[in-house]
Order: sequence, then structure tokens, then C-alpha cells
Amino acid sequence: MQEWPYAELTSMAKQMGGPQKMIETITSNARTEGRMDMIPWLGAAALIGAGAKWGYDKVKGYINNRKKAKEEAERAQEVLVKIIAEETLGDSQAGEATA
Repeated sequence: MQEWPYAELTSMAKQMGGPQKMIETITSNARTEGRMDMIPWLGAAALIGAGAKWGYDKVKGYINNRKKAKEEAERAQEVLVKIIAEETLGDSQAGEATA
């Protein structure tokens, strides 16, 4: 056999069952290798996604808790103002009744 690149390539193709079979084998092996190379990236993407979801949930919960606390404070303020107004009104009516 000659030591030419083309001669080596044709010899290798002949050993693998022809040029089409050789191309299919090379393609299949490359895809398998590519899949194995993707595994760490998929794991990293999953971890990043899980971390982002956790962070989103934490921020959303914090905002909702602040909103609820603000609403409760406003309701408490309204009740307090109402109670004070009733007591003040009651005191002034009681003062007028005794006068």
C-alpha cells in the first residue's frame, strides 16, 4: 500500500465496509462523543435553573409578605382611627350630657 493520505483513506474505507459505512460510523461516533460532552453542561444548566427558581420564589415570597404586612398595617390604622374617633365622640357626648 502507498503512504499517500488518499490511499490510506480508501484503504480505511474498504476495511470499514465502504465509504458510506465509514461516514456513518464516523458520524455516529461523533454524536456519541458530543452527547457525552454535553452532560456536564446539562447538569450546570439544571443547577442554574434550580437556583434561579429558588431565588425567584424567595423574592416573590418576600414581596408578598411585605404587601400583606402593609395591608394589615393600613387596616390596623383604620381600626385605630375609628376607635379613637368613637371614644372622642363618646367623651364629647358624655361631657355634653353632664353639662
